[in-house]
Amino acid sequence: MNLFGILVDSELFCGVLVGLALVLGIAGSMCLKMNPREFRFPEKIKNAAREFGGKIRLPVREKPFTSHCRSLFRWELYKMLGRPGVLLMLVLLFLLRLAMQNSFFTPSVSRDEAAYRAYIADLTKLGGSADTVTDDYIAEESAWLARAEEEYRIGTEDFRAGAITSGEFSGISGRKNYASSVQGGFAKVLERQAYLKGTSMRYENLGYADDDGMKKLLRPGFDLVFAAVILLLFSDLFAGERQSGFASIQRTAKRGRAPTFRAKLLAALSVTAVLWFVFTVSDLWMLASRFPLYGLGFGLKSIPDFAGGDWNPPLWVSAVLTKLAGLSGALLLSCFAAGCSALSPHTAVAASVLFVVLIGPYLTSALGLGVFDPVNAKPLFAPALPEDLARISAWILPAAALLLFGGSRWMGPSANRVKKRGEGTA
Repeated sequence: MNLFGILVDSELFCGVLVGLALVLGIAGSMCLKMNPREFRFPEKIKNAAREFGGKIRLPVREKPFTSHCRSLFRWELYKMLGRPGVLLMLVLLFLLRLAMQNSFFTPSVSRDEAAYRAYIADLTKLGGSADTVTDDYIAEESAWLARAEEEYRIGTEDFRAGAITSGEFSGISGRKNYASSVQGGFAKVLERQAYLKGTSMRYENLGYADDDGMKKLLRPGFDLVFAAVILLLFSDLFAGERQSGFASIQRTAKRGRAPTFRAKLLAALSVTAVLWFVFTVSDLWMLASRFPLYGLGFGLKSIPDFAGGDWNPPLWVSAVLTKLAGLSGALLLSCFAAGCSALSPHTAVAASVLFVVLIGPYLTSALGLGVFDPVNAKPLFAPALPEDLARISAWILPAAALLLFGGSRWMGPSANRVKKRGEGTA
């Protein structure tokens, strides 16, 4: 696609437009529904409707929208996402994530990889299972490649002796060049055949599956942008109220700050789930547009990189469980971030702690320092099942304890409890 003289990937460009429309639509609808300021239809629109004789009937509201019936949950959502600066931040982070995922999901362009993917596609058309049908195809292809090499050796000698014409030798050279171009990819097919024959003695439902696409689907990278969104949005969740002094006013309410705490936590979890859904859909769309994803019904052991352990569900089941584990990890980190914010006196303190916990271990690991690998949050965003289940479960107790302790400290006693306590002592 040529955009203003610049070559742009059309699929990526369409994905950017759809993603921006989705982000802006969600945030814009929140601003429209929850903005406490008055909203009236402009007088010009009313006059235009009258000039057409009432044929155009617009829902003209005589009374403005007010906020007296707004629930705490909707109000907390608006405070979190309804500000223009937050909306701009989300758009920029979404574009940054698209650029990073575009690089991550770009397939290899080497000649051997292209030939290997072409062979896997041919084997898939034959059923893709590791059986006699695919074995016969591989044997025929191996014989043809060997014949092309031998034919070229003999043809070279005949052409020098004048026994064949230049046109005939050109056809022989073309077949030999093709055989040379696919030799590396076919060698990988032979390696896969040998692996499947050895593995089929222990496991069933094995076949020729797409390696690159499946590995990117089942072993995603650390979602740095998602971690940054959680850090920036939720570090201010409770600490911002305490920093501004509004938390003291909330305590004077009849039921204290408990309803506000529940609304804030529910809003944080809801935003996390929506962002996970948007990011997951964009990842799956980009993955499906660049990789054929052959063999989703075959077992996990069909791919040599997943040969460890005894877990062998179908690839599509493993993909679903991996995505659900990523959602659980994101929700756990949201609870952790909310508890950290409830304990922090200032937003900067909460943001600093979350940066050290969420992003610090990943950065040190990327620099080659594995000191903080046991507390690395990568399995929560990019789990490798079933190996990372224990590491994900290890975050449950700290997140729950931090949330409960931080919530009890942030809520404190309500005005009624303080009043009754004072009357009792009097």
